[in-house]
Amino acid sequence: MTRWDDIDTIYNVPVFAVNKGSIIKLRVEVDKPLEEDERDFLSSFIDSWTFPKDGKYIRAFKVLQFSLDKKFFEAELQYRIKNNESDELKLLCQDLIHYFNYYQYHIVEWKCTLLSE
Repeated sequence: MTRWDDIDTIYNVPVFAVNKGSIIKLRVEVDKPLEEDERDFLSSFIDSWTFPKDGKYIRAFKVLQFSLDKKFFEAELQYRIKNNESDELKLLCQDLIHYFNYYQYHIVEWKCTLLSE
């Protein structure tokens, strides 16, 4: 039976406020080692990630740094925009959940810290 992760059990709203220009560090760990295809894909996925809003695709983050290991990746992301009506991190988390679940990985840690306001 295929297990699908639920965003409400993985994602926690950050306890800090973010604005345009804020820099965060995102760490995502999965339950098993990433295969080479997934490792190659993740950097470009994060770098080019967008979400739809009002008929446009919005690129919410600029990737300042990206690194990955066997079971996790870390990214320093700078907010290019911040819309009070959207939780861009939650939208990114949902897309990553869909991607990982499709390939039978499960997120075991989603951690976000504020580096700079």
